[in-house]
Amino acid sequence: MTLLKNIGNRKEDRLAVVHLMTMHDLSLRKALAYTDCSRNFYYYKKKMPRITRCQQQDHTILEKTKEIVLQRPSYGTRRMAAMLR
Repeated sequence: MTLLKNIGNRKEDRLAVVHLMTMHDLSLRKALAYTDCSRNFYYYKKKMPRITRCQQQDHTILEKTKEIVLQRPSYGTRRMAAMLR
């Protein structure tokens, strides 16, 4: 049985773990130990990028809000919302 070591690439590391499990009938724990990978690494899934509020809102509303803030910095959120309506 060949011992596969970490080569730095996450995808290749995960494939090495799967190869050891399928071709050499090793358990997940042993395959991870041979490749020096953690279980967190094996089960990790990339999260989808979050869309912030600023990206969802219309840019014209943002521009108007910035104008009002520059003119009237003492206005609160309720008054700002009333000015935008």
